[in-house]
Amino acid sequence: MKTSRKKIVKRRGYSLPYLLLFGKKLHVSTIGLLALVALFIYRVADTTLLKMDIAENGKIVKGYIYDSRRLGGKGTVYHHYTFKVGSSFYESKAVDGDFSEKDSMYIVFDGQSPDRNWALKHLEKDHPALLKHNLNYIHLSKSKFLKVSEAH
Repeated sequence: MKTSRKKIVKRRGYSLPYLLLFGKKLHVSTIGLLALVALFIYRVADTTLLKMDIAENGKIVKGYIYDSRRLGGKGTVYHHYTFKVGSSFYESKAVDGDFSEKDSMYIVFDGQSPDRNWALKHLEKDHPALLKHNLNYIHLSKSKFLKVSEAH
């Protein structure tokens, strides 16, 4: 005699909650992944827009590198620099580049918020066309002398 048995299919894992959007199931994990991708795109776009704005409208001062450190397995070098605007000192860092400790370098910063700044050498490489519209850069490149702000 043959006995018939029903096959029981067992699912492994857990069933995740989902949201219905336009008649489609969107699992929470998918929404989380999409949020991470959106955050990444926002951060990249924000940095690019910041660099473009600073290249076109920024003010230029001379800064000084006070520390250079090689970090990570790829040998990325972080150059920490300081610069003065008015009576306040600001610190930031540049990644890689032909800098060495105790060198001076030009810094391009946002006139409204000097914390938003970038090394001029990097902007010359990334956004040369926008720098050509910056009056401070035109003046500096013609005179080779910084007159926009006093360096410390």
